[in-house]
Amino acid sequence: PRSVPLPHLISNYCNQIWIAGAMFWLILLVLATSATAQDEFGDLGDALQTLEGRLLVPRDIARKGAHVIMNGGERLAYLEGDGSFQIHGVIAGSHILDFKAADMLFSQVRIDMSKKKRGKIRASVSEAGVVETVPYPLLLEPKGKAQYFVPREEYNMMSILKNPMVMIMLAFGVMAFLLPKMADPEQMKEMREQMEELGMDQQQPSLSGLWNQLSEQPKEQPKEKGNSKKRQ
Repeated sequence: PRSVPLPHLISNYCNQIWIAGAMFWLILLVLATSATAQDEFGDLGDALQTLEGRLLVPRDIARKGAHVIMNGGERLAYLEGDGSFQIHGVIAGSHILDFKAADMLFSQVRIDMSKKKRGKIRASVSEAGVVETVPYPLLLEPKGKAQYFVPREEYNMMSILKNPMVMIMLAFGVMAFLLPKMADPEQMKEMREQMEELGMDQQQPSLSGLWNQLSEQPKEQPKEKGNSKKRQ
């Protein structure tokens, strides 16, 4: 056999040692990276939770696309036939839930999930500036139905009587009816005599005088016709 020089043997041996060392450190690096990733994903998995609840709606509405919207559209969950829902993989923190179910209206719900204590979830509803805590898992009833049309107002006599113009006319009518009865008859007689002396009745006839003249005209017309025939 051909002899190999000693320097060449030493060089090959050093190369093998270097390759083995590199492989060893590479394996250690891969193991450390996988362990770190496993820890990170394990912590994240512990932080992810599930939101659940139920809407008290008829089954036909629950099956017609009724759904829950989280954080304005970040997540979406459709209702089951019984109105229940679940949102998986929710990170701990605060979230806002909105509900869409045909023409039924539900209050917006705020969810606060504890980052320190897993499973500690608080739900609250804000109505007219008042915050009210609601039980969890959620069990929500509709607060009403959406009104897309304004109902026609029915005829109401009181609304007409409350009109300012109508009220003024009624007030004048009442005054015109009551004032003559409230006046002293002797004073009224004196005023009429004074008006007759001044000739005001002839120049400015009263409303009662005009009414009397109009009511007497039809009675006098037949007499005038009879007189005209006699003259002929």
